[in-house]
Amino acid sequence: MRRLARAQPPGQEFHYSTVETDLAGCVLSRAVGMSMSNYLTRRIWAPFGMESDATWLTDAAGHQRSGCCLSMTLRDYARVGLFMLADGAGVLPAGWVKDATLPHLQVGDGSRDHGYFGWITGNT
Repeated sequence: MRRLARAQPPGQEFHYSTVETDLAGCVLSRAVGMSMSNYLTRRIWAPFGMESDATWLTDAAGHQRSGCCLSMTLRDYARVGLFMLADGAGVLPAGWVKDATLPHLQVGDGSRDHGYFGWITGNT
């Protein structure tokens, strides 16, 4: 990424790029000293009682793709929904889920805004 030219100066134009989210995942992995999947298991999956291991797609260098591609069972997808409805179930700081799912960046006409590393669609 460091060899890529900036599309615009920071803060002037929204430019969606999954590679930036992938980079944030690499930073997280280095900061915590483990893969994202191991960190997810330790911090959320195990405390919330998920049924099966989730898997993450990896890139050619072996890094897990934090910008997409987390696969889990249908039952665990439902548990993630319950986890979010329960405001992180005591695993995340109180109020984090609500703040993360608010539109923090308006994109275009506002029908598809951006929260914390995720798209927010419709009325929130």
